[in-house]
Amino acid sequence: MTQKYKSVKILVILGLFLISSLGMSSLSVSADDSSMALRDGGGLISFGQYIELEFDKSELNKPLTIDQPVNVPITVTYTHDVPDSFLALVQTAAPLLYNKLIFGSMMAPQQQLKLTISDNVDWADIYIDDPIVDIPIPDAGTSSVRKVNLVVTPYREAPAQPKSISVLAECDAVGSLKANSKEHTLTFTPVYIPRIDVVCSSPIRQVGPRENVNFDIKIKNNANKNTIVKLSWDAPEKWAPIMSPQEIYITPNGEETVVFSVTAPYDFGWHDYQTSMRIICQPYPDPMPADNLSSYAIAQVEQGVKVLNYGFSFSGAEPILAVVIVIAVAIILYLYKKTKN
Repeated sequence: MTQKYKSVKILVILGLFLISSLGMSSLSVSADDSSMALRDGGGLISFGQYIELEFDKSELNKPLTIDQPVNVPITVTYTHDVPDSFLALVQTAAPLLYNKLIFGSMMAPQQQLKLTISDNVDWADIYIDDPIVDIPIPDAGTSSVRKVNLVVTPYREAPAQPKSISVLAECDAVGSLKANSKEHTLTFTPVYIPRIDVVCSSPIRQVGPRENVNFDIKIKNNANKNTIVKLSWDAPEKWAPIMSPQEIYITPNGEETVVFSVTAPYDFGWHDYQTSMRIICQPYPDPMPADNLSSYAIAQVEQGVKVLNYGFSFSGAEPILAVVIVIAVAIILYLYKKTKN
């Protein structure tokens, strides 16, 4: 009686399973919407399949260098929830159709996982080195594992701000296994590139004693992030240098103007004379980091300016003039004494 009950039970389960499989097969030859139904799985008896994505984000925890690819290893784990007891039952009842009925293939069961990237950008090259993963369908209670890489290469125009992308893994329905997908979001930040252009339209000016002169300095932000520019100068104190303002905030591709003012000292202009000065522009990211500011010194830009006087040129003639004066005085004294005698 027990043996007869087991046989009937096997036949009932097998019959339901065959009906389920035939129902799914009939969908595959129908219209487009039926194909979608097959993709999602169906039938009276079906089981789930699952994908897990594990990312090694160690390289994404720091700013990514421009034009240098970064590999992010991805561990793809695939499992299903077909009970071991059910697998044994089907294998006993229909050993020749075991793989076909459960996994949709007469051969050794395989599943194909498709990996895609959403929210992609045009300022970076982002791809998965193996987007189609053929993976064996494991035994009950076990899993199959594959490793692929997400490759990220920021271009020079990449903004230095956090960007999130999503990696989607999908698997179609096969046999009695329903379709499923898994999505994972990760964030990366391109490195800040401090780049500014500094231009002074009239870097050479003429002044007289106590005369004031202003130099307009235009600064353009070519960096990939909002930038703070701190300004300083190298000029003689007697020229009373003033920078207004001494710090500016510039958006990417934006431009600001600062004014560097000096006043010529009282003794400037009595000789052929000139004075050179330097305006120093140092960019930093906004917000400014609390430490390691010295790493941005390489991006410092200097603008030279020069002031000239209006006087006549006697440069180098002073010794000759002194000799002439001495000779002239000697002649005058000689003639004076001669006339007296």
